Amino acid sequence: MHGVAAFASAARRAVESGFDGVHIHGANGYLISEFRSPLTNRRNDDWGGSPDRRENFPLAVVRAVREALPLEYGLSMKVGLQDIVDEPGGLTEDDAVEGVRRFAEAGLDAIEVSSNLMSDYERASIVPYVAVDWRRAAQDLLPHRLLKQPQPEAYFLPFARRVRDRVEAKIILVGGLRRTDTMAAILERGDADFIALARPLIRQPDLVRRIESGWRGLVDCVSCNICLMHEDHHSLRCWRTPKRRLLQHAAYRLRGKFRSGLWSEPATVGAGSNGRE
Repeated sequence: MHGVAAFASAARRAVESGFDGVHIHGANGYLISEFRSPLTNRRNDDWGGSPDRRENFPLAVVRAVREALPLEYGLSMKVGLQDIVDEPGGLTEDDAVEGVRRFAEAGLDAIEVSSNLMSDYERASIVPYVAVDWRRAAQDLLPHRLLKQPQPEAYFLPFARRVRDRVEAKIILVGGLRRTDTMAAILERGDADFIALARPLIRQPDLVRRIESGWRGLVDCVSCNICLMHEDHHSLRCWRTPKRRLLQHAAYRLRGKFRSGLWSEPATVGAGSNGRE
């Protein structure tokens, strides 16, 4: 199948470019997610029609990529554990975990857990205002959050625990990790083997090095998602620092510039964000 070969070809290019490993994106509404979900996979051949056959495409991808990599190269995969959509009949957690078990047996070293199909990006993947209490809201010019409760951290932790119970592979946890104490507790309990960060690194590119050198506390990112609002319009940046960027963002929005992309049109089943949890 041409799509499987394309994944393997990309893996070989990664090796030639000097990367240390390959991470397959199999979540957040992209191609692998669409094969795995009964909502988008309506095939009745070897690539669909039953939970087992819907996993054949991602399983073939894992095997092809593993074969394309040198033995010493790490292979991990971001996998959706559930369709978080408004329509009934989507991928269930039980079926998803069984598929992940088969992927691991085919050669994965690690699994990163996330959502599969998504109707609402902010509900399913890029939850806003994680760990933002009233004090942080005041400090970071978020008046609309002053009287609201902060969104909880580690919102994919239940997925990680389900995979941990049934799959022999290292677990990578992403999704709203904002306090170093939270990260440390997850690792110490054994809920995950690795922590993944996305949005916090946009505001603090040196965050990992800072943690490595001994810094502890709450990251600067408030998960406002303004960075993602500008995806189709500007290069990736945090719009909260320096403060004048907030004025630039407000002016851009008031002029009606967000006329295409994620933030101007309704989300559709199967559409992807960029997994920036």
